[in-house]
Amino acid sequence: MHDDFHKPKLISIGITPLGIISIGVVPMGVISIGIVPMGVISIGSVAMGLISAGAVAMGGVAMGAQTMGIVSIGQMGMGNVRVPLNFEHHHHHTDTPKSTETQPPQAAP
Repeated sequence: MHDDFHKPKLISIGITPLGIISIGVVPMGVISIGIVPMGVISIGSVAMGLISAGAVAMGGVAMGAQTMGIVSIGQMGMGNVRVPLNFEHHHHHTDTPKSTETQPPQAAP
């Protein structure tokens, strides 16, 4: 362990060409990356064991993994899907109405 680990340093980068790119690094073990070209991509890493990745192009994809035993995967194309494993520690339930505009599976000719 370096002495630098205990120093409260914060690194954040923001770029907005057609979206937003922000990178934050904290000695405590927090890394968050966000990219917004036509959607949103955010990746977070925590030393305590929290990893969350989200990608939004035409919808949203969020994946989270915690050593405490929390894994959630969500995809939002035209709706919202969440698959929590074990238990959910943080209750971040947004009451968004699920869109049922998903295209029906095409029948093979």
